Amino acid sequence: MIFLDYEIIFYHSGKTAEIEKAINQRLGNTGMNMSHSAAAVSPTELADMLSESLERSEAVIIVGGLDGGRQSTENVLSAV
Repeated sequence: MIFLDYEIIFYHSGKTAEIEKAINQRLGNTGMNMSHSAAAVSPTELADMLSESLERSEAVIIVGGLDGGRQSTENVLSAV
């Protein structure tokens, strides 16, 4: 069984409690453990949270922000 800590960052996402519960249920069955979750509301905050999360955890899941706009997750991450 894998023992791995992960974090979740919600960015422009709705239904965060439901999504967090679903992720934890599915990954918990594999031995993965959520160590932290947070919500970012701006591109700068997303970049900062991602950097901090990668220092603490072995995996980071980003939920939301895939609208293709200027502040979308893929555009923020490609700029980082």
